[in-house]
Amino acid sequence: MQKRVPDPALSDKGAREAEAVARYLAANFGGQGAVVASPMLRAIQTANPIVQAAGLLGIVSPLLHEVGGMYVKRGEEFTPAAGMSAAEIKKSFPDFDVSKLPKEGCWNAMRPKEQPEGYYERAKAAAAWVKSSEVRETVGKGPLVLVMHSDFIDLTIKALLCLPLGPPQAVFYTSNCSVTELFLPEKFCTETVGYGTLVCLNKSEHLPKP
Repeated sequence: MQKRVPDPALSDKGAREAEAVARYLAANFGGQGAVVASPMLRAIQTANPIVQAAGLLGIVSPLLHEVGGMYVKRGEEFTPAAGMSAAEIKKSFPDFDVSKLPKEGCWNAMRPKEQPEGYYERAKAAAAWVKSSEVRETVGKGPLVLVMHSDFIDLTIKALLCLPLGPPQAVFYTSNCSVTELFLPEKFCTETVGYGTLVCLNKSEHLPKP
């Protein structure tokens, strides 16, 4: 059985897809806004060309990491694994704001494997942050681009649209470097008045053909 790599880099295919989605977003949403990435390596490697091509602010947020977190499985045991530190991320990706990460040590503080109640609460916290005045002031009238991982994308969409997060009856499926767009009016964000709209899900026409 192949050993689980807790924080893999992008494959060559993944790097090509990241460049493709960067070109798409630059052409459609460039100039104002922000890109917020999971602190896991492949997410930042995906976000970096978007920041460069679209001219957007780059931010790394620990709220957006992969469901389960950083761990290695040995038999039936799950051993915590170290993520990158804020300093390591800043050195490799200098255009990103890492102020939301711990100043010392790895970003995940060697926490054990995350359980369902943990990632449900984290999705709610991520959605609350996306809807916050801090984000509205940061992005202005531009887009907020979230670069994260498929299972957590599903949970975050549900949290943003005020849908149940328990054991899934249905899943919002997204493939690597696809684009999912939501429209969240300010009153919906601040007072839950009206409704949010899922504009598109798993759009992938911009990606290279196999």
